[in-house]
Amino acid sequence: MPQYQAAVERSRATEALTQMAAVSEALQRYHAQHEDFPATNSFTKLDVEIPIVSSSNGTNTYGGKNFTLTFTKNSSSKATIDALRSRNTHSYKLTTVVEENSTNGTYSTKRTCAAVTNNDTEAQSYCNAIAGGSDKASGGF
Repeated sequence: MPQYQAAVERSRATEALTQMAAVSEALQRYHAQHEDFPATNSFTKLDVEIPIVSSSNGTNTYGGKNFTLTFTKNSSSKATIDALRSRNTHSYKLTTVVEENSTNGTYSTKRTCAAVTNNDTEAQSYCNAIAGGSDKASGGF
């Protein structure tokens, strides 16, 4: 992938990573107050404003210009935030997992990036550029 394209994609990913960090912090605050994460995609319960990018039949889609954002309550101590980037036929997903350590009440986060479709080398090359290498894209950055 040409360096220019990689730089542009890293710049676009910054928008998603910034929104994901804000949602992660809001989820942690919510969890600290309620001892549970809010229901999946309950953005209105968080103390952070994420833009609505579309609305259909009463269902809002959140995110930004280049990504759509969702979060999933996996359990009372774990939530997953996803940012999906659909680029022509090459889509990739940035993921942040937020987990409470029940022993000491602290939170840990782990970010990964992966192509949505297996063997999509172009999407994976974007992930590698965003994360700073293939080992970081799958192992956390």
